Amino acid sequence: MKFKVNDVGLFKALFKGITRFTDTAHFEVKKKGIQIRSVDPYDFCYVDINLPPSLFDGYKINSKTFSFGVDLGKIGPIVRNIGSKELFLEIADNSLQIKLVNGWTTNYKLNWMEDDSDLPDPLKQNYTAKVTIPSTDFLNIIKDASTVSREIEFEVDEKELRVSATKQGFTYSTKLEFKKRLQYKIELKKKSAKSSAILDYLRTLSEIIIKCKEVELNLGDNLPLRLNLKYSGGGTFTFIISNKQITTSRAAMGVRKDRIELNPKVSTSPIPQITVTKFPDFIKSLHVEGGVDEHDALHSIYETDDGDFTRIAKLLGLVRRRKGRLYLSEDGISFAKSLRSDSRPGKQRLHKIIQEKVPEYNKLLNFLSGKPSDVAAITNHFRFSKKKGAIITKKDDIILLLGLATYCNMIDRKLGLYYFEK
Repeated sequence: MKFKVNDVGLFKALFKGITRFTDTAHFEVKKKGIQIRSVDPYDFCYVDINLPPSLFDGYKINSKTFSFGVDLGKIGPIVRNIGSKELFLEIADNSLQIKLVNGWTTNYKLNWMEDDSDLPDPLKQNYTAKVTIPSTDFLNIIKDASTVSREIEFEVDEKELRVSATKQGFTYSTKLEFKKRLQYKIELKKKSAKSSAILDYLRTLSEIIIKCKEVELNLGDNLPLRLNLKYSGGGTFTFIISNKQITTSRAAMGVRKDRIELNPKVSTSPIPQITVTKFPDFIKSLHVEGGVDEHDALHSIYETDDGDFTRIAKLLGLVRRRKGRLYLSEDGISFAKSLRSDSRPGKQRLHKIIQEKVPEYNKLLNFLSGKPSDVAAITNHFRFSKKKGAIITKKDDIILLLGLATYCNMIDRKLGLYYFEK
């Protein structure tokens, strides 16, 4: 079946938004429209997008339902190149095809992938409050709160909606009184309710939110924030965003367990504690045309609270700063591209860059080539410098190098000991 997308701008906003924080999605294509569901890799955001036939021209489907997974990482670059082109989708038995027409006709074919369709249905959560506000007001709140913290709290009673964000003695707060703002709508099952969420996700969804006239906030004590958006041309977009990991499918829980076991627990450091997932994802998030505003990068869902990934990326020459924006260097672009396919060449290149920029990295590898060692023995082998410009100044910085070397497959960790990979 083949059909035309009527609102290319909406399609672009939707996929530009969700591809910033999730890599895969499950598609259900049926008579009443297309449903797209996903949970981000860190289990903080659930996505449920419903696109009715009215958003397409020529949408006709028989009783058969297509159910498949899609690698969203491949759709991201396509979306950024759409421009003013006409957009067609074609769904065959084993692939999703995207056709762009503007004088030239360009085709992209994505083979279906196996995915875990055992996603939860959190829409049935028992929320106790519903507040509807204009999308422009909501976006202004998100913009103001994000200058203070990466988390936001919404609390509502029969009189007003209160919003706050706090970090290290710095607080943002505002309140919206319902009597003074008649366009606000409220439904309460209890006297009051509140929910918290991570601001980074809300900022990422800005281009989707602005496409809709209103934002419906669903709140409930100890429940994640649920955002319902209704598009005037048809379609509903639901995002459930938490400040804690959402319990999802058994498979997702297993992935989360593996992720925790792979990464040693370390304290805050002036250089980031690289995990084998977040630093690559941070670099991928910067791989966009026109670069990324440095403020947005520092508040990214992949960045540490102290902006450590930005700092290490600059140190390694993977990014360049120009007029307040961060751009990937040639090395950074090569590394980001490698992450979308076979990451081995990218890891090898990153390893060489670290060898050139950080002498202590080579010292670490040489030390581990002699015998397996635990963290205490490794850190005791190093002397730390307090001189200006020094890279390795404390124990946590050695743990950083261990994380980098582990990611690059140069060392391995078993039973609490680090081994040099020969």
